[in-house]
Amino acid sequence: MKILKILGVILTAIILLISAVFILPDVKYQRARDNAVSAISNSDRVELIITDDDHTVRTVEVSDKADVDKLKQLCCKITGYNFFNDGDLSCGYYERYAVKFINTTDNSETLVCPACDGCGSMQIGEMEFYINHDTTRKEFDKTVKKYGMDFPWV
Repeated sequence: MKILKILGVILTAIILLISAVFILPDVKYQRARDNAVSAISNSDRVELIITDDDHTVRTVEVSDKADVDKLKQLCCKITGYNFFNDGDLSCGYYERYAVKFINTTDNSETLVCPACDGCGSMQIGEMEFYINHDTTRKEFDKTVKKYGMDFPWV
């Protein structure tokens, strides 16, 4: 009987450990995703941060309201995430090549760094997210190219 109690405690501990490994990352991702989508959706200005070939960094405001709305829509199409991001990103995310969503009401900014190699991922804060590569990324690239931002850079 004592062995069954010990086995029950061990089994419960294993189940709790497995739950923590698989459920907590999803909660963290969902919270980060919701915060990113909310911040992007509530922005009213968009700027592109572009580094030219001579390493000069410039900021270009997206002036067309339709393009602002398009970028907001495209950057909110998050379809997944990379939880095991170790900080050594092979896709190449750089704050020198980014889209800045600005909420002038509360003076907040959300920086979205699309993968510089042209793959369907972007970094928002500390999380690496994925967008639909086939359609969304192509639309994104087409929109920012109007303002002088061109992919891939790496």
